[in-house]
Amino acid sequence: MTRLFTRVGLSQAYLERYQDFGQFLDDYKDKEREGMPRTLPPFVYMLLHSFSHQLIHSLADASGLDRDGIGEYIFPADLAFTIFRKGMTPDP
Repeated sequence: MTRLFTRVGLSQAYLERYQDFGQFLDDYKDKEREGMPRTLPPFVYMLLHSFSHQLIHSLADASGLDRDGIGEYIFPADLAFTIFRKGMTPDP
């Protein structure tokens, strides 16, 4: 098994290759060029984003809140995300 696939090796590879996407993910969403290269950090971002949206959909279904009334912050360098209820929605 290569070092990349060990727990320490994967974490180290992620942190070594991580490049900040910027506050509004301009580098990540840039469609003029070919976007971010297919390296580990963009894939991890997409995984966090997918998990976040799955949790948003589940929370909306369970609570009765509108999906548009739930926001998200993604922290790719920390391998974390948070979801929150937006304050100005007509939900009960």
